[in-house]
Amino acid sequence: MIPLSEYFRSVEIIWGLWLASLVILIELTRRSVRTGRWRRWRRWRIVLRAERGAAYSLAYVMSFVVWVLIVCLIIQCTLILIVKIGTVYAAYAAARSAIVWVPTAHPDQAPAKAQRSAVLAMAPFASSNALYAQGTGLGTSAGQVGDANSFQSTYLKFADHPVGTTNYVPAKFRYAQKSTGARIYYQNPGTAGAPAAFQPGDPVAWNAGITVVVAYDMPLDIRGWATILRTGKSPFSYRRIVSQVTLSNEGAQTPDDANVPHNPPSRPLGVNYDVP
Repeated sequence: MIPLSEYFRSVEIIWGLWLASLVILIELTRRSVRTGRWRRWRRWRIVLRAERGAAYSLAYVMSFVVWVLIVCLIIQCTLILIVKIGTVYAAYAAARSAIVWVPTAHPDQAPAKAQRSAVLAMAPFASSNALYAQGTGLGTSAGQVGDANSFQSTYLKFADHPVGTTNYVPAKFRYAQKSTGARIYYQNPGTAGAPAAFQPGDPVAWNAGITVVVAYDMPLDIRGWATILRTGKSPFSYRRIVSQVTLSNEGAQTPDDANVPHNPPSRPLGVNYDVP
């Protein structure tokens, strides 16, 4: 089970800003409705008749700017929180992949498989803007481009009502490839300290905790608030959102492991995965 605290990792301030701006917006709207007098709206006719009527509109114009800024902040924070939920799902998907690849005869495939799982999970949440996909980090190899086309073909096969242009879904997938990173860590039972970064050949116990950390660089579209909420700018404003999920390794338990539970397994998981 994913702990509730994981939904706050790296976005604690965003939750606070979202809640505060929502409360302020509700309060401003309530006060406007409560203190307003509908008969005063007849004064707007004066604006059409004489210049002195413009004084009535000044307070409304000034209040409207503040109201719009708060609405924009709510929208930007909401988008960040939606993507945060996506990164939690991506971390879970990557961890599910890692726990069945780490104990196999091909543990060297685990990092790539976890990375691919994270990218596939983040594709629906990724940006389709071609401007964000430009620059270094965008996969241009035949294999990476083929992955995007395969993702598009699968989407068209299962989607009842496809949306967007022909390049819409591939663009989202390719930006997910560029901006999503997954790292595997493990911690054997009985060991102290922080989890160790996984390297193929490490003695990972059959019941070790496998942790996958997923980081995603989310582009920020609302310019004013993007400058305040961003954690990086290269070449566009983005916020790095980090999530991690820990699952139990799926390694095979041996007779020796029954006597010493934290021993590394002497044999891999009895599943032979096809490796390219």
